[in-house]
Amino acid sequence: MIVPVLLAAAALAAGCGGGSSVPDQPTEFGGLSAYDAGTIATKVLKEERGAPASPLYHKLLLVKEIAAGRTPSGRPAWSATLEDTDHAVSRYCIWVWGVSYTPLRQVYDDVVAPCDEGKAA
Repeated sequence: MIVPVLLAAAALAAGCGGGSSVPDQPTEFGGLSAYDAGTIATKVLKEERGAPASPLYHKLLLVKEIAAGRTPSGRPAWSATLEDTDHAVSRYCIWVWGVSYTPLRQVYDDVVAPCDEGKAA
């Protein structure tokens, strides 16, 4: 699924600062910053919770961490590890990557799959 994201509020909220907010991770990877990847993964998680065909349907999960990695098909992307409110890690991950960017509009894609199908960066 390819979805546009308006970044005006995110750009204002990001303010200044040079590096990644994720320790030991690149500032940009897979066409997205770590900050944008976390924001998008949270949005995708919300959408997936409401999609009956999704393995995340009606699951109460949160984004635990974002890490540079590769999708199950090998595409460079940020991987979002998910956990429940008892801190048990989900077997599913969300991978997000940028497709295109113009001022105030970013298009991204995502995939939800078992975490063990992805690869480290």
